[in-house]
Amino acid sequence: MGHPAYQSKKVLFFFDKWYKRYNYCEVEKMSTAYTKSHVKVADELFLIVALLHQEQPEQKAFTVGQILERAAKEGLGSAAGSLRAHASQHAAANVDPDSRGGKYRMVFRERDNRIRLLAPSDYVHPDRHQKFYPDLDDIPEKYHALVEWARRRHEKTEGPPARWLEGLHQLKGMGKGIWKGVDADAYVRGLREGWE
Repeated sequence: MGHPAYQSKKVLFFFDKWYKRYNYCEVEKMSTAYTKSHVKVADELFLIVALLHQEQPEQKAFTVGQILERAAKEGLGSAAGSLRAHASQHAAANVDPDSRGGKYRMVFRERDNRIRLLAPSDYVHPDRHQKFYPDLDDIPEKYHALVEWARRRHEKTEGPPARWLEGLHQLKGMGKGIWKGVDADAYVRGLREGWE
């Protein structure tokens, strides 16, 4: 049959500080739904950039101003300065992380300082090891589909994955015809004639 507290929608917790003496207290069963009063800044940045990508699919990356404007419209609550710092440093996967901030891999900072979601072929700084996506438990439920959309977008690759230094690999064999019929040793000997 069990203890009555387990039969109800309450969970029984006990505290065993003095080994034999127990202090019981009944606590309402916790919901798994999002109940926090705010969203983490890195998570908010990810959500805002993902929303911008969904709303403006033709635009590859976004200025910090566009991100701040969209964040104000969404109203998740982070200060503009915090969002700016996360966009340019704390959550930018390709930037050397400093000791004061996070080491998230959530967005990519372009050379012109525009921000976009990270792509599978993007460089990620080796010192960055924290999350790629917001944890669903840390964000309101209405954004869960957006995070799943971003995951699918990230995992979708167009064509084969890019090779490291692809341009250098493409140079392989170029100029082969220039050296056809030329003995390498004879060529070097000819260059060295007259050296003294």
